[in-house]
Amino acid sequence: MDGWVNSNFLDLARFQMKELWRLFLVAMLIASVGFVACGDDNGDDAGDDDDNDTIGNDDDAAGNDDDAAGNDDDAAGNDDDAADDDDDSSGGSSEWTNNGLSWKAEEMPMKWDAAVTHCAGLGEGWRLPILEELRGLVRGCPPVESGGSCPLTDDCLEMGGCWDDSCNECMNENENKGPGQNGCYWLPEIKGDCAKSLHWSSAYTEKAEIMKYGIIFKSAKITSAHKDNVGYVFCVKGS
Repeated sequence: MDGWVNSNFLDLARFQMKELWRLFLVAMLIASVGFVACGDDNGDDAGDDDDNDTIGNDDDAAGNDDDAAGNDDDAAGNDDDAADDDDDSSGGSSEWTNNGLSWKAEEMPMKWDAAVTHCAGLGEGWRLPILEELRGLVRGCPPVESGGSCPLTDDCLEMGGCWDDSCNECMNENENKGPGQNGCYWLPEIKGDCAKSLHWSSAYTEKAEIMKYGIIFKSAKITSAHKDNVGYVFCVKGS
């Protein structure tokens, strides 16, 4: 009886070992098939990203950056970021022509001496405008426009005898009511900031050379400021 039991026990053990070995082989086969299916990124696939990443298929041969943070496909300046498309929908231009003169608006404010140097550095013929040329940009405030009743000109710059109330015609309640961008009293096509400071001219008096004239375009006011103050800059070319 004991011999029969031992024989059956051995047969059962052999059967279980065979089953375990068969299951092991099946598991190995499944694992090998899965490894092949998941990809073999051997480096021979130009731009074929087989790393199965869930962040995004970064197939960026030639700049194709498919990142989830934003499609910044800015080869040659194509900036598709949501924050700024560089299309400047606010309108206006940083360069324009008026009365036969070429103009360029500079974004950064600077001291008067730096403004003179900056405009000259743009190339031959570029300079700060004289006061009359700057008045030629004024629109919507007739007394301060070129040829208007405000007597301050390049030939008459003394505040005592060359200034009257017409030079302040568009101040106070009339500020920022001009036809330009953001209510500036200048040509509609001009882009720039008229809210914070004056725009420099090259004009000054010999009695007070440190005081330089300019125009505050939010109110079309002709005024002067110490040359070490910062102001905005329109550079001009032509005569």
